[in-house]
Amino acid sequence: MIAVICALDFEAKYLKKPFNYSNVEYYVIQRTGDKVQSHIEKIISKNNVHCIVLMGFAGGLTSVFKVGDVVIARNFTSPQFCRLFDEPGGDYAFAQLATVERVAGSRVEKALLHRQTEAQCCDMETAHVWKLAERFSLPMITVRAISDGWDRDLPIPDHTLIHPKTSKPAGFRILFHLLSHPRVISDFIRMVASASFAAKRLAKVVESDVIPRVHLAVSQHALAAKREDLVRAPSAA
Repeated sequence: MIAVICALDFEAKYLKKPFNYSNVEYYVIQRTGDKVQSHIEKIISKNNVHCIVLMGFAGGLTSVFKVGDVVIARNFTSPQFCRLFDEPGGDYAFAQLATVERVAGSRVEKALLHRQTEAQCCDMETAHVWKLAERFSLPMITVRAISDGWDRDLPIPDHTLIHPKTSKPAGFRILFHLLSHPRVISDFIRMVASASFAAKRLAKVVESDVIPRVHLAVSQHALAAKREDLVRAPSAA
């Protein structure tokens, strides 16, 4: 089974489900940061997972990428998938991604993070999922859409945007902040519009390119394994 995983449902808002493949399952964790680990570990343990497609948003750290660009994180994608997608013509680009503990909300933070890591984008989950994939020897591909650019500050503080205890979007905190700071409402609307655009671009690439290619690769690998078993069967007897 191919497990398509994202942290928050808004990230996959425009993804058409169910998929046209019987061996592709979709999971929303509704957690961010390292809180995703225990939930994904349960998914892996309870299902016959062959590989992981991790999708979601990323924050831009340089001018190389703009809002809506879809990237494959080369440093968090298995070599066989890097080779599979490393050809011209795809509606995506490869990037170096950094996983951070909290939202990089300001231009200053983003610039500093880029200097420290040389990454072009960042998120809060990928490194934690990558550790699980390595532990269970599962190939993985990380696909992210840039939801906020390197040159903009987020209108809401990270501790207000994401609840520090639950690691979920903090709806009431966000509403209270907007009511208390009406001047940031227009920036917040712009942020939501950017995230919505990123979600549409992400869904398009995942549906039309990523899942079909990964499905074909997994199917071919399974077929090759069956053929190898058949060849070995007489000698094993």
